[in-house]
Amino acid sequence: MKIGFFAILIATILIGSWGNGHADDQFKLCTDEWPPYEYKAGRTIKGINVTTVRAVLKRLGHDSNQIVSASWERCLQCIESGHDHAAFSAMKTRERMEYAIFPDEPLGTSHWVFFIREDRSDSLRFRTLNDLKGRRIGIVKGFYYPPDLLAYAKNNAKLEYARDPITNFLKLLDDRLDFVFEDLAPGVHMVEKIAAGGEIVPLVNTVLASEPLYIMFSKNLVKPEFVHRFSEELKRYNIKRCFVLIFHG
Repeated sequence: MKIGFFAILIATILIGSWGNGHADDQFKLCTDEWPPYEYKAGRTIKGINVTTVRAVLKRLGHDSNQIVSASWERCLQCIESGHDHAAFSAMKTRERMEYAIFPDEPLGTSHWVFFIREDRSDSLRFRTLNDLKGRRIGIVKGFYYPPDLLAYAKNNAKLEYARDPITNFLKLLDDRLDFVFEDLAPGVHMVEKIAAGGEIVPLVNTVLASEPLYIMFSKNLVKPEFVHRFSEELKRYNIKRCFVLIFHG
């Protein structure tokens, strides 16, 4: 009887401890193709935020974790259903906060601009929302966009949704879009990837939004206590990274 009681007790503790992020737990994380933050290089997933997330989890005792690459829409579904423990890089929204927990400390900051074809730079500009009237705008399913811009574009422009960002740049190169709305760093990276550096340019003088980027944890699988620990460790990691950049370039 005693053996049976203790076996049940231990099993209960092990099951309940998963969401606390104990060192022997393996996290399953989902991310999309969004270089330089996260991207596939052969069979490996690399990127600035991939390195950060791995480093912070390692500091918390998690050396081995599974990172899978999927569409961002799919990543969000996996967090909501509890299939995956976390997804990144994400912007915080009220809708996502219903099923996910966000750390206080972000992974970094995104700067959103419009990209256009270089040969149309004389005729296309963006100073006010009215400049979008009647234009074809490429965005990605599941991505967060400034509500005022999205509301105006839905009523006055033609929104074209893609599964991933690079599809939008290929459509822009083929003159099937007028604007692509994208974070500056990934946008420049993808333009270079499709060898369109001289043909597609960002409107760098107009940053429409600067938004912090986060890792988001599933409420179904991860407890707030662990997310708080992750946030504190991430803050220390970011401070150290800043010092390295300042003193070592």
